Amino acid sequence: IAVKACADAAKEVSIALDEADRAYRKRRRREADEKEAELRRRLEEEEENARRKAQSFYDHINRKNMAAMGLGDLVDRTKPESHAHAPPTAVKADEFDYTLVVPYAQLTADKAPNFPAGVDPANREKFLSDAEFSSILGCDKSAFTAMPKWKRDAMKKKAQLF
Repeated sequence: IAVKACADAAKEVSIALDEADRAYRKRRRREADEKEAELRRRLEEEEENARRKAQSFYDHINRKNMAAMGLGDLVDRTKPESHAHAPPTAVKADEFDYTLVVPYAQLTADKAPNFPAGVDPANREKFLSDAEFSSILGCDKSAFTAMPKWKRDAMKKKAQLF
């Protein structure tokens, strides 16, 4: 009987140790999960902060570049214009002689019609010589025409050809 009692006691101790081991592992797993969740939360927070800093830096550089191009006062293009512009008037292409070369000083004159005959006021840059064009606008004519219109207009404003 004593041997049976010892065997039963050993079995009960073994069961108690297994239960304690399971409880310990469960607690450690829960702690590890909580720690992982906390690390994920911190990582997401750091990523969001880095994204905000990058966006802020991008916005700052973009404003700085726009200001350097003379575009700092532009209205947000996604918002509707607050005032209506008159529609552009149609101009016949054969009305202007684009082979004509006009000095830069004459093309930057006041907006009054002081341009030589045959000069398109909306496309003054086309009447510059190749050398003057590249020295004033910083690129050749083919590179200029390949640029988006907003960029060409900004460069023309900066060069007082708009």
